[in-house]
Amino acid sequence: MKESQDQITKIIEWYHNIRKGYQDIALLIDARRKLSTLSFFFAEETGEVIRSFNECYFLRKTNQAKARLDAVAEGNPAGLAESMAEYRCAEYRRHESGAEGNKDRCRLIMNQINEVLSSMSQQIAFLRSEKEKSNYQK
Repeated sequence: MKESQDQITKIIEWYHNIRKGYQDIALLIDARRKLSTLSFFFAEETGEVIRSFNECYFLRKTNQAKARLDAVAEGNPAGLAESMAEYRCAEYRRHESGAEGNKDRCRLIMNQINEVLSSMSQQIAFLRSEKEKSNYQK
């Protein structure tokens, strides 16, 4: 994941740092193409992160349910059994929270990649339009 994310960051930093009035359509098209393919690879990696979160969630829920049943079997009232189960499964909750943070981070990155791709496409379309106008006026 780190490798594709580093490549994505380099392209976005390059795009962020281009000067106003930049005119090289071919380089913009190449950067957009590369960013869109890296976006695909990152989406696959994001899917794996989401799968990991779902697994952590499932483990916490099943272990918490078992802990709740065990607490009730020990003779504790339902409300106390719920609290005891949450306490006993705190480590599962910690893992789930970390996985959820990773999942949310990946989704935010994917959304921002799409925003940058959209911006690149708009700039390419504008530059093409300007080029056509200048060719037409000659």
